[in-house]
Amino acid sequence: MTDREAEVRFLKQNLQELRKKLEPCSAYIKLERLSNTSLHITLDGEAFYAATGCERKGPFTYVDNGTSTPSPAEKNGFRLSFAIRPFTIVFDERPAHPNVYDVSKRMCTGYQTSTTTMLTLVGKAMRVILFDPGIVNTHSAACGKEFTWYRTMRDEGKFPCVNLAAFFSGEYHED
Repeated sequence: MTDREAEVRFLKQNLQELRKKLEPCSAYIKLERLSNTSLHITLDGEAFYAATGCERKGPFTYVDNGTSTPSPAEKNGFRLSFAIRPFTIVFDERPAHPNVYDVSKRMCTGYQTSTTTMLTLVGKAMRVILFDPGIVNTHSAACGKEFTWYRTMRDEGKFPCVNLAAFFSGEYHED
């Protein structure tokens, strides 16, 4: 097997794993194939609350609006490109998040190896949209524009924006 064949096989396995993992959440996570080398994934807050019965604790996510106080949003998505490594993730609307570059709306994915999977990066991108404090690298921010806002919200317990266990399993779990 050539290196290219091995890479194609790895990518096909990645796609199968990603589809299987997201299946329980299909009511609020939409996966759309854009091409042979890219996917679009949309997260829908209204659909999440309807499907899981979770109580809303605040906005589903926050997006950059050009000011120091981001806007609440009920939906966001991103494009995952995997034609060549490293894989890239570009958001539809830039989450007001320290690990997303300002102008390009690209997520800082960190170091990727030959075994970095799509599932790992898609999970990280979803956690960025939901403001999971557990994945934020505050020492190497891609964008510091809303950093004061982010720290204040985090310190006040506003993040993550949703019950993460419920979000990733498709089932309601008490916090």
